[in-house]
Amino acid sequence: MGTESEKLKVVINTNVFISGLNFAGAPSEVLELSINDGIKVYISFFILKEIERILKEKFGWGKEQIETASNKNKEKNYPSSA
Repeated sequence: MGTESEKLKVVINTNVFISGLNFAGAPSEVLELSINDGIKVYISFFILKEIERILKEKFGWGKEQIETASNKNKEKNYPSSA
């Protein structure tokens, strides 16, 4: 992987996050790049809250599943885009 300044900087929106967490394909590949430090991700607090709401309401994720996903995001220490 490149140095921090060489990494592609990306804002991941709700749709990409939701798709990446629930389905295979390009959105999940973007999340993998993020996990493996291949890209630098920016995401706002508001997007994170929207993701949590949609996972619960539309995909039936339980509180524990959502907290696990949220904690992984917080561990990545994404800078806020807002």
